[in-house]
Amino acid sequence: MQDILRNGIIELGLTPDETKIDKLLSYIELLKKWNKTYSLTSVTDLEQIIIYHLLDGLTTISYINEFNSIIDIGSGMGVPGVIIAIWCPDKKISLLDSNHKKTAFLKQVVIELGLSNIDVICSRVEDYNPIVPYDLAISRAFSSGKLFIDLAKHLVNGVLMLMKSIKIDNETDQILNYKYNVIELNLPFGVDKRYLLEIEI
Repeated sequence: MQDILRNGIIELGLTPDETKIDKLLSYIELLKKWNKTYSLTSVTDLEQIIIYHLLDGLTTISYINEFNSIIDIGSGMGVPGVIIAIWCPDKKISLLDSNHKKTAFLKQVVIELGLSNIDVICSRVEDYNPIVPYDLAISRAFSSGKLFIDLAKHLVNGVLMLMKSIKIDNETDQILNYKYNVIELNLPFGVDKRYLLEIEI
């Protein structure tokens, strides 16, 4: 499984780092353990977890370099926030989710992996008001770009990013008042297309 992850990282144009790879694999082990009780993901095959969670999260790395503070909204099991935090230890990452069981899992991930750059927040997105706005809000959980803007724009002084697994032409029709960019992502070994909807606020 290490080889699949390492080869995928290379295919994404990233440089393999054994310390980061070890932490990503440790994160998978925690996910598998907690998933038995908390049902964090329907994907249980190890290879599929690497592709559709780890590598999917890593597809964002090349597009977040300019952002120092990032909030992952509806973080759930921690994708992409945990993945970004492991790969970019210099960035400050907040993981926001309203589900207490999921935030309990995320807090355990932070403790066991020693991820001091992560802050876990249990709150509804519309109820959370940071003292200082984030540079970027990202999510893999929202069904609609318009809803994402409505609920999350107060959190940032910059950019929103929405990860999508389906073509999003219909959604862009709803956000014509904003400057946006649709990025087609390359998910190694994945059969489905991936897109990143980048919206300037």
